[in-house]
Parts: sequence; C-alpha cells; structure tokens
Amino acid sequence: NWADAEATCVLQYGGHLASFHSSSEYSAVMSGLEALAGVRPDGWIGLNDIAQEGTFVWSDGGVVDWTNWNAGEPNNAANGGEDCAVSQTNMWNDVSCTGSTSGSVYLGALCKRAAPTAAPTAPTTSPTSAPTSAPLTAGPFAFVDNTASTAWEYYYHRPYLGMNWADAEA
Repeated sequence: NWADAEATCVLQYGGHLASFHSSSEYSAVMSGLEALAGVRPDGWIGLNDIAQEGTFVWSDGGVVDWTNWNAGEPNNAANGGEDCAVSQTNMWNDVSCTGSTSGSVYLGALCKRAAPTAAPTAPTTSPTSAPTSAPLTAGPFAFVDNTASTAWEYYYHRPYLGMNWADAEA
C-alpha cells in the first residue's frame, strides 16, 4: 500500500516517494530506471490528496508545479476512495491508498532522495577518518539525475520483481 511504500522510501533509502517537477525530469528518471531494471518502473509516487480531497501534495513537501495525469485522471473513482497516485505506462492515475495493485500490476515504489554531497577535497591539518558508512545503493535499480542544481537519487523498489508467486510467498 501507499503508506508502506512511503515508509520503505524513508527507512531504507532516506528519502520519500518520488516527486517530479518537470516533463524532462520525469522522462529522464523513467527511462533511466527502465534501462537499469529491464521493466517499466510502474509504482507508487508521492502525490496524494489524503489530507484534503482534490488538493494534491507531494509526500516530501515539495511544490506541485507539474503533473502528468492520464486522460480523465484524477477521477477519485472507487466510491471516492482514490487518494494516492501511481505512475503507470508513463502517466499518472489516482488509486486507493490501501491496495498494492492497480489492475493486475504489482506496484513497486519510486523513491527519491537528495544525492549525498561529495567530500571536501581540500587538505586538512587534523587527522581524518574513513567514512562510517558506504554510499547507499539499491542494486541495479538506482539512477542518479545530475542535471538539476541538486543531484537526486531515484530508486525503484519492487521486492518481488522477477519472482513467481510461489517464490514470493516463501
């Protein structure tokens, strides 16, 4: 569900469900993740209107300055219970926050966090120590977008990717 996907992004990746602010950002990220994952990265994004129906916000607190809704969306179908957004087939749809599927597609989570800044290169006079943790990676599904003033890391978290039903249940 959407809340679990957001928690995964926060706890495992140190970010939030992805927010997108331009067509070029969205296209670059989706193409990059698809090339790495080998599948179109359909999944939960941070856009939601949980707090107030019809007023969409990003889970990371960013400004909603660009959207990519599919035709007729958001439509708040399902008896008014569609408060969370997914990216499917390169467009967005509002769906129920409690489901983990939309149609027959298992949804992953599209996570985003600010890329760590590089360590300073200037020499210091005091002793230095090795970093306490390695840079965060997400296996083959991590994509870094350095085209903006702030570099962002995107992760496609889809735990059952490539597994059959029996393997996923085990």
